[in-house]
Amino acid sequence: MYQQMVRVVVGLGVAMILATACTGSGVESSGPSDTVEPVETTEGGSDDVVVNPNDDGVELVSQTIDCPFDGPPAVTVGCSRLTVPENWETGEGEISLTFARIPSRSTAASPEAIVYLEGGPGGHALDTLQFQFDDLWDPLLDDYDLIFFDQRGVGYSEPALDCPELVTLTRKAEDDPTLDPETLDAEFVDAVAGCRARYGAEGIDVSQYNTVNNAKDADAIRQVLGYDQWNILGISYGTKLALEMTRQYPETIRASVIDSVYPPQVDGPASNPATFLDSLNLVSAACDAEPACAAEGSLLDRLVNAATALEASPREVAVTNFLTGESDTVQATGDTIVSVVAQGLYSPFGFSDWPELLTDIENGGTDALSTYLSLDRTNEAFFTTGMQLAVQCHEEISFTDPSSVDDLPEDPFGLYDYAFSDGDNFAMCAAMDAGSAPAHQNEPVVSDVPTLILAGEFDPVTPPAWGQLAAETLSNSQFVLVAGESHGVSPSECGNDIVRQFLADPMSPVDASCADDETVVFIADAAAEVDMEATVADFSIGETFVLQPADWNNQNVNGVVDSIRQNSLLDVAELLQFAGPSAVSTSIEGFISGQLDIELTSGSDADIGGVVWQVKRGDNGRVAADLYVADDGANVQLVLLISAVEERSDLVAAVLLPALEGFGRE
Repeated sequence: MYQQMVRVVVGLGVAMILATACTGSGVESSGPSDTVEPVETTEGGSDDVVVNPNDDGVELVSQTIDCPFDGPPAVTVGCSRLTVPENWETGEGEISLTFARIPSRSTAASPEAIVYLEGGPGGHALDTLQFQFDDLWDPLLDDYDLIFFDQRGVGYSEPALDCPELVTLTRKAEDDPTLDPETLDAEFVDAVAGCRARYGAEGIDVSQYNTVNNAKDADAIRQVLGYDQWNILGISYGTKLALEMTRQYPETIRASVIDSVYPPQVDGPASNPATFLDSLNLVSAACDAEPACAAEGSLLDRLVNAATALEASPREVAVTNFLTGESDTVQATGDTIVSVVAQGLYSPFGFSDWPELLTDIENGGTDALSTYLSLDRTNEAFFTTGMQLAVQCHEEISFTDPSSVDDLPEDPFGLYDYAFSDGDNFAMCAAMDAGSAPAHQNEPVVSDVPTLILAGEFDPVTPPAWGQLAAETLSNSQFVLVAGESHGVSPSECGNDIVRQFLADPMSPVDASCADDETVVFIADAAAEVDMEATVADFSIGETFVLQPADWNNQNVNGVVDSIRQNSLLDVAELLQFAGPSAVSTSIEGFISGQLDIELTSGSDADIGGVVWQVKRGDNGRVAADLYVADDGANVQLVLLISAVEERSDLVAAVLLPALEGFGRE
């Protein structure tokens, strides 16, 4: 799954500015709970060091550390670093794994934790935790301790198989669409060879960075934490790791959740073109079935036309890294649209906005495309490409016959070139020289461990059929197909409910009735009603009664009430409420001007709810901002609505005015 996107939503909320202005933030470092006791504790400087002989007699050294990442708010995260052999078979070499534990909120929590197995391969579990927490993990924390770790070669584990040469070459290709494709392909192979040479010079045995050893690493973490059994939850490549753990350590697994399954016996590289195209056709058919979407024309035809137009006449597009704020421009071509489509297929959050994206492109715009490309650029920080190449070359490409990718389905869109370029990937794997997995690693996993198998209707890389294939040799498995979802369904409301049911009683059938209820909405009704609910905000100047949209993603932390609708990638609707230092309003105006490119103009003061509000409004043609501020000289009350221009008046009436009426009133 080369170039697979880390499925993470990077929030653009201005709440981060307010939180920074008003409070400090950090992740608390804590050790295991009283129920998890190490074999022996010694002192390592100011940190605890645990020395455990594991089940195979290998010495495991674990040291508590300050968490090197920003964790989710309002939870305690304890971090540790574990030293393990690079080569588990011989005991040679030494690497470190960074892992985190979040203790359950409940004192009566299950004695078996849940360990998360990140996808990719190469995805960063720790850095993305803060973005995934609310949807996936927060509901599970009521009953379970949660364990997260960066797999070997990734993120905060050392060494990390970073390959910055590939990033540099990608920027070069984005800047100049006239580069000769064959020359560029050769340069990518050379870049991989350069990274591989550097790994070798640093004493890294690339052949040891694979799924078998990832499974051994995970079990070492279990032993150090003292769990006799635990529950495992993997998404995408994480399911392949979960299956390998089930193969090696079945007695240590109480229950397994595998979401968007990548079973070892499938030939992923040879299958990718067909699975991408099947997914694209399903999404296009879903648009055709929605009258408002179908009225704008065939989605597939519009995508092909947009790609053709940009290939003939590339368009300069601004791209911003949402984490660093760094911006530059790229030359968007037909290949850019293909990449956006391939990435967007991973989630309805991405592809449900394609009608809006295409309308913007057809009208000569670039703002919508900029959002897609900026998210892709931001996600680069959460992915280690060298590790992905090491794993895929070792245990996927090594089992793929180059001739098997020649018999391709009809591809009107060029997704084949994105999904799998046979000569290029084989050449890159030759340069990576990661060795080959033994033949038995390509065989099905046979097990009676209770297993929940989840699949999404539109999945472009791990189709539902793969989950059903895995189920054939998992005797205590349940398979659930979730309509309206794509790659990674457990963070959805329905998927998460099914996961919680299963973990509570792994041997009983789950109630999966919700799995048939979800649908994709491509063009939403802007005038839909919004229910407002009351809450008490913990502002820096004291608790204050406010109203917030009941069905939006509401966060009330760090002195800010931030409500984000977030129906899709291009959905900008956000309501922010704040009471605190007056200087913050200047910071907010700076954000609106600098990041949203909106110049605010002052309007007449408004007396609403017994408060006189200073009113400032503006828009950039696509996004509108309505800012209301009541300033007494020391502190401000502030309410900000960000919305799409076309639904501004509806959201002002349905959301902004009720929030202003209710601010500070019970």
